[in-house]
Amino acid sequence: MIKRIFIWGLGIVLGLFLIYSLYGWLITRRVLANYEDTFKSLEHPPDTTLIDAFKFQFSYYPATYRDESIQNQCVYLVGEVRSYPRDWDELQVFYQGKTLTDNTTDEIHVGIFPIKLVSESGSSPSLDMDSAFSYTPFNVDALAELESHYFFWGFPKGLSKVGKGIYAVYIAPDCD
Repeated sequence: MIKRIFIWGLGIVLGLFLIYSLYGWLITRRVLANYEDTFKSLEHPPDTTLIDAFKFQFSYYPATYRDESIQNQCVYLVGEVRSYPRDWDELQVFYQGKTLTDNTTDEIHVGIFPIKLVSESGSSPSLDMDSAFSYTPFNVDALAELESHYFFWGFPKGLSKVGKGIYAVYIAPDCD
């Protein structure tokens, strides 16, 4: 009798944990889909080419709050990896000050950073920082997350045949 009660109790606890995890996953997918729809309204320079789109939730460190505590900050990162044949400065000017508005009244700022593709013969490609660009801590964490995303899911086909350079353009609203 006690064994049966223990098994039922364990089953209920595991079931509740599974429901809670599935609920969080579904909510995250829905929010990412909404931000992806918002991102689609962003205009890009006509001479840039889409390589791949990405969307995921991740935490970066550090985030300093009003009470000066330091904690991980959660964001939804939605954007695209694109190639560009122009100068980086012209690209920055094009995206500078751009904002998007989602179905709320909040404005979401658009960010960009260059990506350097490192591809040695015989090894899989990897993403790296461009030494000519001054990365923020968020850019570094976002690039690391993007690198791990491609390491796990694989790089898009034709990425190594890109022209002058590649960059990430993104929006990163905070998680609630």
